[in-house]
Amino acid sequence: MRDDQGRGYRFAEGIGWQAYSGLVRRPNTLYLEPLAAPAARLQVELPTVEVRVPVRTSFDVQVPAGLKASRHDGLARPAGSAPQETTFDLDVPLQLGEYNLRFKSAWVGPGNDGGVLILEEASPDLGPGRRVAGYCIAGVTGPSGRPVKPGTGILPVQGCDFMLGFAVGDPVTGMVEPGTYRVELEALIVAVSGPWRLSWDARP
Repeated sequence: MRDDQGRGYRFAEGIGWQAYSGLVRRPNTLYLEPLAAPAARLQVELPTVEVRVPVRTSFDVQVPAGLKASRHDGLARPAGSAPQETTFDLDVPLQLGEYNLRFKSAWVGPGNDGGVLILEEASPDLGPGRRVAGYCIAGVTGPSGRPVKPGTGILPVQGCDFMLGFAVGDPVTGMVEPGTYRVELEALIVAVSGPWRLSWDARP
């Protein structure tokens, strides 16, 4: 951020877009170091903004029998893992308003009670300067009709997940439960490239 006197201001304490006020966190708040007294007008330049786009839809994912959760510590597909045990191919095309997505494979990552199924996106078509930054799942129903935990539990974005995933462990056996999972998707987080510039008067 810069003011009309040419001074630059940094994000304070490395907090960036999440300010801290007392014991209450205020998301989506820009937190900067104090302004110089002569400053009359301010401008912020952002390389990208993230927009929550409602895309209410549902789809099924068929999880085959015989899968095991990867022992790899992380949610990136592990190199050298046995494909027949941790991964499988699928074809889930989604037309979400003006956006076209297609998931062509999935794999089971580590997680409590049997693992987390992660869908991998193939060549998303969101148009120039746009990419998917998060998935907002309303709910997931497992093969037995019970609700299962949505999300991967990592890198939340505006209350959504960086990856599209959900729990697939049988709560009784702790193993991956095969069968059909019904996923309800309520929104995407779409990153839109800029630059974006915001300016305002600093004095009342």
